[in-house]
Amino acid sequence: RQEAAPACLDGAGDPYHVLGAAWRGGAGRRPPAPLSEGAVFGACGAAMFLPRDLFTRLGGFEESFFCYYEDVDFAFRAQLGGISTVLVPSAEVRHIGSPAGAAASNFVVRHVVRNRLRTWLRNMPAPLLWPALPLVAINELLGLVRAWRHGQGGARVAALAEVVSQPAELWRQRQRIQRSRTASVRAVAAASGSLISADALRRVGDMRAAFFVDYIDIDFCFRLRRAGLTIRAVGAAGLRHRFGSVADDGRRQAHPAARLHTIYRNRVTLWREYAARWPGYILFEGAAVGRDILRIATREPKRRAKLLAMIRGTWAGLTGREAADRHEPV
Repeated sequence: RQEAAPACLDGAGDPYHVLGAAWRGGAGRRPPAPLSEGAVFGACGAAMFLPRDLFTRLGGFEESFFCYYEDVDFAFRAQLGGISTVLVPSAEVRHIGSPAGAAASNFVVRHVVRNRLRTWLRNMPAPLLWPALPLVAINELLGLVRAWRHGQGGARVAALAEVVSQPAELWRQRQRIQRSRTASVRAVAAASGSLISADALRRVGDMRAAFFVDYIDIDFCFRLRRAGLTIRAVGAAGLRHRFGSVADDGRRQAHPAARLHTIYRNRVTLWREYAARWPGYILFEGAAVGRDILRIATREPKRRAKLLAMIRGTWAGLTGREAADRHEPV
């Protein structure tokens, strides 16, 4: 909890975005009652409890970071090693925080930007890193523009310069971390399953029938967030989920062309409706689109039909023809 405002959370576990940003879950908010125990991406370094041998085995905090994101980097390495971080609501820490951080000084900007990028480059598995790289570059360019407007462009440039000044060392660190990874990319990146209260359905309405299947849950979550409701992960709840079809060589294939049409129609519909309020989600989705195109174009059967279905679905989403093919086969 926040020392200055004990009724509010300082954070209930750290979420992490595929484009490299981490933040304190629930920071500044009053905790829901009850706050449930469950898995989170990582823990604040000021409120982390773990065995010493595990801390040592994972390499501890990266000393070159000095401050900021050293706990996120550690949490990422734990995730890559298949080690879960669990929020324990009964364990409570009062956190004073950093006065310099509150002011977003040049010192803070430089260390946060530098260490955020180093964390992402060191730890993100290649199948997620390469599709997201152009979006990360765009995000950093936009961040640089914003920083100049607030008189902190120099600090941001210095951070970027430090990141690119030692590529060989950064590559060695990345190779060492990725060689020790035991968790699958899917385990790092994906989760499914939801339990919805009747009250939430009454407040925001049913799931969007015209979407048929794909993105119906994402649209529902956007409406929950817009209504001021909270979506929480429950680590003790599990659900078996199969991702698409699997080829003879064991690699997962994209969906059939008809399903891809539905996916891209619904995906672009959400972009059109929610981009202004949640632009970060659109950046995340752009990485997924790049991954889809690369996989289909290089190793999928019926690639022409699938790519055409994606284009037609995109056009349907842009023009608002959301209900056109609601009963396509899957």
